[in-house]
Amino acid sequence: MISAFVSFRGRSEPEVGMRCRVYRNLNAPGYFSIQADEGPDKGRVLGRAKAVVLYEVVLKVNQGGYQRCVSKGVRNVHAVAIGNYAGSGEAPPQDASISSDRITYQPFVRPYFFKRSAPDTPITQFPRVCAFGADLLCLPGDPGSGTARNFSWHRKP
Repeated sequence: MISAFVSFRGRSEPEVGMRCRVYRNLNAPGYFSIQADEGPDKGRVLGRAKAVVLYEVVLKVNQGGYQRCVSKGVRNVHAVAIGNYAGSGEAPPQDASISSDRITYQPFVRPYFFKRSAPDTPITQFPRVCAFGADLLCLPGDPGSGTARNFSWHRKP
């Protein structure tokens, strides 16, 4: 697996299994920021990547940030996916298919994360996802079985 992690201020890529917060980087379109949720850099942005895989994921929306976003009509970082880091790449891993369910967050449409196929149902957790593009791609694999950590990325020709 070739990592596509871009360090922020020389900080190291998270170890596999490290609890992290991932959110869309508003200043670097197409990238997701990766913030440590434990360890010596807890609360600090470690870096960014175009595709980030997490397992045992909890989806959180800060209501104060949401209210500011909607009232001012300007996007801000207030929604995150919190999970165990499994790796990063330029594109989703090979087990992500075009038909994968997609979870998204659109603050001007709904105040919660939802599957594009069922927008009226809030999603607050998922076993394994890949943050890529505008969505969280729902990936197969039970984190407890080890498959969440054993994946390969699409390679550029």
